[in-house]
Amino acid sequence: MTSEPQVLIIELGGQLTQNIGRVLRESSKIRSAILDPKKAEVWLKKNQEVKAIILSGSGQSVTDEDAPKPPQSIFGLKRKGRHVPILGICYGMQYLAHRFGGRVEKAKEEYGKSGITSTSPTLLFHQTPQTQTVWASHGDSVITAGRGFKPIAQTSSGGVGAMVNLDLNIWAVQFHPEATQSEYGPAILSNFVKKIADCEEDWEPSNITESIQQEVLDQVGDGKVVLPFSGGVDSSYTARILSAVLGARLRYFTIDANQLREGEVAEIETTARFIGGDWRIISAHEEFASALSSLTYGPDKRLAFQQEYGKILISEALGFGATYIPQGTLAPDLIESGRTGGQQIVRHHNDLELEGFAMLHPLRHLFKYEVRELAKSVGLPESVHSRQPFPGPGLYIRVVGAPATPERIAVVRWADARAAEITKRHGIYKEISQLVVGYVATKTSGVRGDSPAYAGSALIRPFKTTDFMTGEGLYLPEPVVREISSVLSKRSEILRVWFDFTSKPPARTELE
Repeated sequence: MTSEPQVLIIELGGQLTQNIGRVLRESSKIRSAILDPKKAEVWLKKNQEVKAIILSGSGQSVTDEDAPKPPQSIFGLKRKGRHVPILGICYGMQYLAHRFGGRVEKAKEEYGKSGITSTSPTLLFHQTPQTQTVWASHGDSVITAGRGFKPIAQTSSGGVGAMVNLDLNIWAVQFHPEATQSEYGPAILSNFVKKIADCEEDWEPSNITESIQQEVLDQVGDGKVVLPFSGGVDSSYTARILSAVLGARLRYFTIDANQLREGEVAEIETTARFIGGDWRIISAHEEFASALSSLTYGPDKRLAFQQEYGKILISEALGFGATYIPQGTLAPDLIESGRTGGQQIVRHHNDLELEGFAMLHPLRHLFKYEVRELAKSVGLPESVHSRQPFPGPGLYIRVVGAPATPERIAVVRWADARAAEITKRHGIYKEISQLVVGYVATKTSGVRGDSPAYAGSALIRPFKTTDFMTGEGLYLPEPVVREISSVLSKRSEILRVWFDFTSKPPARTELE
């Protein structure tokens, strides 16, 4: 493995930036560093052997006064007498066109699946179809390429879909090859780093566990560590690998705040026994109910849960004499929390700072699918490494548009369990990345028997994704839809059953 990554991804504010690094690891086995422009400039001064630079997307326009810009030094970098290859993605392409005198305007907005057609053979589109499906997410478009640039692809709406300046070795695409919906995106990125930039494979999953363990050991020294443990794949993997190197200096614990699903406490206990070490469960129903059961607005629920969660972390750390608190925070959590340069989309309970304690995020560069593979590699059972994600605030944010009272939580817990049972029985549960079941407490009218009825609704959201940054609703077979509707509507608090197949974006995975 090389001492430093070969690829520098310059973070310009796009929500999919971390996906670029993920796809490079997945499809090309190549490491990358993801840095904002200021840090990138410092890093480049120390790492002259960088082989490729990628400019990410952004939510801004290149015409904004505060539009993000990469370090200008990247345009003078050379290696072995050639310009270091640069790839601009979406905003990255718009920035390059603008910088080199091209025209960027607000034209036809494109959001979601789109198409491009390559207009001349190039290494970037090597062994990909001339016309292909891509993922677009932009309000601005490149109308004319800049000086020295040649258009090499056209969008389905007639705009510039990709361009190249061969003299400066600069390439650019208007779409997002890092999004899972771009069917040949991994091949395009692989062509860039391998065929254009001559990068060598330097990333292997087997090295990641040791790297994470060593990073944490370097951070904590001889100190003690407490680890919040939900029983999900992220915290289970973290507990497994840290217990191996910290031993008695690690305590991990589960908070039962009445947010868990049916039978989940027993499942978590089974996983903890498998991992071994010092584990305990903390019952905090009353504390969380007092803080959350009067709140209606989703972000308020998340904030209140985070605050109560932080109090327990402090109490457990003080009781154990620990000053270090690692968590299984993944790249999407930090992206959506606004920690990687973009806007805050949602507040995640595990993205918090506690005065006097060091909050560690050893999985911060990883995505769910990667952690699943790592969990397999360290021997965690399938019940753990294939377990569907579940939000930290749990059932509190599955009660939609109303306070999450214990009574409503009981309804959504029951509905969640029945929906899971039905999809498992029909053999489709494993096709669903996350089965989100909510209870919409707003009452609607109906009839039961010969009597009028007035009750809430269950909402079923089967979601399919790879990285949880983008994804689509998964349409269920009609027999499954009918059975879920029939079973759930028999409960007196549920009059209707709604199904949500909205993609992400515009909808998030969770309902609140």
